[in-house]
Amino acid sequence: MTPSEMSVSTRPSPGWTELWFEPWTGAHPSWLDTAAGAPEWPRLPATSAAGRRLTYWLFCHYLEWPSVAPAALCPARIQDLDGLAMDQETMPRVALFLGMLTWASTEGFVATWTRDRAMLPVAPLAQWRSALRLARARPLPPSGPSTPHPRTALDLTILGMGQMRAAAEALQPGLWLRLRLRWDCALIAAHEHLAGTTPAPVSDAAVRHIIRAWRAAGVHRGAVATHTLPDIGTPHGTN
Repeated sequence: MTPSEMSVSTRPSPGWTELWFEPWTGAHPSWLDTAAGAPEWPRLPATSAAGRRLTYWLFCHYLEWPSVAPAALCPARIQDLDGLAMDQETMPRVALFLGMLTWASTEGFVATWTRDRAMLPVAPLAQWRSALRLARARPLPPSGPSTPHPRTALDLTILGMGQMRAAAEALQPGLWLRLRLRWDCALIAAHEHLAGTTPAPVSDAAVRHIIRAWRAAGVHRGAVATHTLPDIGTPHGTN
């Protein structure tokens, strides 16, 4: 099934279609810097439908992605995915907020927070209040391995990235492969160094909770802390 064959109610937005079928568009520059000898796929002509399909399959082959046919897309999930912030600028802010929410949901958070407020400056106070309020109403457990006691904004961002990856893959397999190209590849490497390359399974309720928080965090602009990224290598193209 192609986007043009979907009904109006299930047809993805242009941005979502571009993310899926032209994932090289909007990729973080760091991926281009590390792709020595790679074909110049961001510059390949794709003015026709046939040209876009060819470029898409060449791109998937180059990164050793599964050959996901368009028919494998799930129209019923389109409405869940549409409207989510999936751009380079916003996703780090969403991940930081999800990390704050996840950490605030843990048993040891209150004791740590009472003893040490060093994490307070990583986000505006209003965002901390929002994360604490959501954590009290509906705790969000970590998705997969996580840092037991986050010390930096980077720790919280990586924690939130695990939530985003788990929800994205639960909604539409192959989505995180595309989204990860919009992150700095050093941040992806840091995340996968901790969490591995296989998304942790999450319940439907957790996915809904993550998506609600993702959507809410994406529409509220706020300060995003600067990350100091460790030099632990370049991630692979596959997930």
